[in-house]
Amino acid sequence: MVRRVLVGIDRDGTINKDSGFFGSSENWKDELEIHEGVVEGIKLLNECEGLKIVVATDQGSGLSRGIYDLNRINKVNKEIWSVLVEKGIKIDSWQSGLYVGYDYAKKHKIENYLENKWVVAMDDVRLRDRKPGIGMLEKGCKEIGCLLSDFDKIYYIGDRIRDVETGVNAGGKGILVYNGLNGEAVEEIKSCLDSQQVVVDNFYEACKLIVDGV
Repeated sequence: MVRRVLVGIDRDGTINKDSGFFGSSENWKDELEIHEGVVEGIKLLNECEGLKIVVATDQGSGLSRGIYDLNRINKVNKEIWSVLVEKGIKIDSWQSGLYVGYDYAKKHKIENYLENKWVVAMDDVRLRDRKPGIGMLEKGCKEIGCLLSDFDKIYYIGDRIRDVETGVNAGGKGILVYNGLNGEAVEEIKSCLDSQQVVVDNFYEACKLIVDGV
């Protein structure tokens, strides 16, 4: 019997190298660099029957603060996706979370946050799309033609604590990938590891762990 597996993947800092708000500079295409092991890792996932991949990326922080606009977000997503497809990779859905809450807006002093269409109340359903909410995974499943509950196993691969929490909140496992810049997150997760939280040294190791568990 084929087991249905969903793998959610973060974008910045996980698929592509990123020191903060990737895509904000005018020469972002020249700066685009895919992390080592990503191509090989996703190809390994693609070989598994019944496995679907959803890239889910939070972009609300930069969008709400005016660091980049929606058009730039879409261009960056399309470019990274195209680079991966050219290397023989299949991704089933690509989702972007576009919102932040009022508390975030106040903390970062976003001007006129009450009128900012990307800033929403904490009880607004749209904030479910912001990790560690599982809204992007749910939307990805809908695009594929299924529900999150249809999958036997769920994983989320990322470089931040909220990525790990997203996997757990979806009823699966969160896998934190060390990328050279997230040492504090690695140590925090290591200090409270349980069966739903995993730390690995690189992206390929994360994919190998998933395949071995299918």
